[in-house]
Amino acid sequence: MGGNDTTSFPTAKAEVYDPGLGFNASSQPQIDSVSLLTSGNGLKVSGSGFGGISDAVIGLMSLNNGVSLSLPATTWSADSVTSASQTSVPFGCLLATVFVNGVPTVGHIFNNPPPSGLGSLPNQFSAYIPRPSMVAGSGITVNFVGTPAVTYTVQRAAALTGPWAPVGTVTVGQTGIGAYKDPSPPAGQTFYRTAH
Repeated sequence: MGGNDTTSFPTAKAEVYDPGLGFNASSQPQIDSVSLLTSGNGLKVSGSGFGGISDAVIGLMSLNNGVSLSLPATTWSADSVTSASQTSVPFGCLLATVFVNGVPTVGHIFNNPPPSGLGSLPNQFSAYIPRPSMVAGSGITVNFVGTPAVTYTVQRAAALTGPWAPVGTVTVGQTGIGAYKDPSPPAGQTFYRTAH
């Protein structure tokens, strides 16, 4: 399938041009840390390159379920951005990105633990797992996004409802990516999840 050239004549091919966001990488803000405010569920993001802000938004994406939300900034300085209190910040591992004058930071993974009154949340997934990769004769590699320096237990089951059995552990590196290679997965359908 093609497109049309500048004279509206049909062509056999079409090309897509993506100019990107058009910002200079040296002006890209950086996140050093994300912390929850004790006065509510607002966030404080510390880093660099936030100076000269006329507009800032904190984007959050749950790595547990992919739900995203945007938190408008209420205060900011050259090294921090703070959002108002929000009751909808989900529990679990989150990816934070700050958009400063339309320029995004590199995402930063952090954990929003449930309140102590809830106790532990059984069967809560603790990392985002994309589709596993499989190479014939060499097993399945399960890649996942998690919190750097946290050790996760990889669990496996023949059915989504379980029973789940631990098959190994992985400590996530500074990139936020973990990988577990299952050299001999069982025949048939197999499910994987992580817990910590």
